[in-house]
Amino acid sequence: MGYTRRVQKIFRFQEIIFWQRIRAGDSTMGAAEHAGFHSTHGDKLFSHAGGMAPTQPVEIHPRYLSMEERERILAGVSRGDSIRQIARDLNRSPATIWNELRRNRGRRPAYRPRRTTRPPQSTDWYSPSHAQRRAEKRLARPKAGKLVSNPHLAFVVSLRLQLGHSPVQIMQRLRMDFPDDPSMHISHEAI
Repeated sequence: MGYTRRVQKIFRFQEIIFWQRIRAGDSTMGAAEHAGFHSTHGDKLFSHAGGMAPTQPVEIHPRYLSMEERERILAGVSRGDSIRQIARDLNRSPATIWNELRRNRGRRPAYRPRRTTRPPQSTDWYSPSHAQRRAEKRLARPKAGKLVSNPHLAFVVSLRLQLGHSPVQIMQRLRMDFPDDPSMHISHEAI
């Protein structure tokens, strides 16, 4: 008999609670326990973010579907509304609703209607939280920040911040100290 390890899924609201607790001064273990997941997941989440809490949640432009609209799509699907009816309710194009349902179907059902007279369709596995997470992931920056990918630069910047230097002063000092090394140059906005 083999041992099967269960992977715990971390939901978006748990991540928000975790980062709020980190900003409040909790350790990763305390923040993870407060958010409702294991401390090793908290350590991974913290290190994946480069040890820096995100400054603000990802804002999605109004032309993209919001979490509320995704929940309303699920409600419409569960009622058996047509794609066109859901689109009218949301004041969106039917193509937008169709693409949302097609693009964001999950592997396991988050919702499955009780009807058994028709074969399962892509809408039977639609999950608003799964769709929102995928949309946020597509909007995320595709590469790691310079401070995350260059530990020496991160050390020098954090040292100068502890000494009370401003980001502009740090940027200028780095250009003076490392004139021939562009990997050690960073903008004050990035700091």
